[in-house]
Amino acid sequence: MSILRDIFRRKGRSILTIIGISVGVFALVVLGAVAENQNTYVSVIFDAYEGTVHVIEERDAGFLGQATGSRPLSMDTVEEIRSLPEVDAAYPMVSLFLEGDFMSVTPPMVLGISSASPEYTFLRLAEGRGIEEGDERVVVLGADLAKQAGAAVGETFEIRDVPFTVVGIFERSYVNVSDASAHVPLTDAQRLYHTALPEAFQDVVDAEDLAIRVSVVAAEGTDPDELATQLNRDIDGILATGPTEAMERVSGLVGLLNSIVWSVAAIALIVCALSIVNTMTMAVSERTREIGVKRALGATRWRIARDVLVESGVMGGIGGLIGLLAGGATAFALNSAMVAATGTTVMVVTGRLAFGALAFAVILGIIGGLWPARHASRLEPARALAYE
Repeated sequence: MSILRDIFRRKGRSILTIIGISVGVFALVVLGAVAENQNTYVSVIFDAYEGTVHVIEERDAGFLGQATGSRPLSMDTVEEIRSLPEVDAAYPMVSLFLEGDFMSVTPPMVLGISSASPEYTFLRLAEGRGIEEGDERVVVLGADLAKQAGAAVGETFEIRDVPFTVVGIFERSYVNVSDASAHVPLTDAQRLYHTALPEAFQDVVDAEDLAIRVSVVAAEGTDPDELATQLNRDIDGILATGPTEAMERVSGLVGLLNSIVWSVAAIALIVCALSIVNTMTMAVSERTREIGVKRALGATRWRIARDVLVESGVMGGIGGLIGLLAGGATAFALNSAMVAATGTTVMVVTGRLAFGALAFAVILGIIGGLWPARHASRLEPARALAYE
């Protein structure tokens, strides 16, 4: 209690300093939640795509080598890939926008793919069941899309005016393209994609012959990155990407985002540290005679320095706790609003982020108190007692 009493001797100054720390930690938590969302995404993708090669039509490559969906592959190409001895399995996938008019960071998608595909290895069901062999007109919804649509297992969910029965809802995976997607049997996705094509194309292409991307699983003993090189060399008109290249692309983009986020947060926290230095320097100056009395009564230099550091650390902790609570509440509110409006999560406050933000605030407070503590510990008792 004596520490809190010392902190709030000058209530106005201390409250302003704590507010400053809170604002800095608030910025750290909110911006960090954006970075943590991306880091979680990368972690999940690393686990899910290990050992898998992704193949698209060569002219369909868009941002980060992802398929745009404008130039599908044929099933003949899929069978050609499957015939290679280095290939254990090949799973065609069809994707398209859930609807033509959308507003989202990650637009809601329809994904049609075999339930045996590695694309589904990281997804866990929260309710109902997954897609099974022979299913038609059934859908498993991503967590965010289900929340946005207010859909439940057993209800009807329309996809481009076609009714589907909701048989399951996935847990949130923090992979936005999955959390904001409707997962349907491959044949249903092929028909939906075919119907969305211009009529001139519909007449010359069969729905069951369409695939946007193929997930290729390398045979045992085959390096997937070498398999990607082999596929690009031996099969015309495709672009195969191995797991190492895919992860380098994603990691590079996420690393850039993280650098920007943490740089902004660091600037805010440096300003907070300077405010702590100023507050504690003034506090030491005002308590010069008090420090002299303590020294005259036998208090060591370390004891004097420790008292100042504890006070500045507690001040940082109070500000950090307030900033953490405010930042966590803001991230939750913004996430809820984003899911309701767009079906996409953009933030995740992890235990690592919460603990790191609070610990950083305390450490920042201690660092801010180092210079005032050093000054206080070096005061000579006689001179301090004579201070006016």
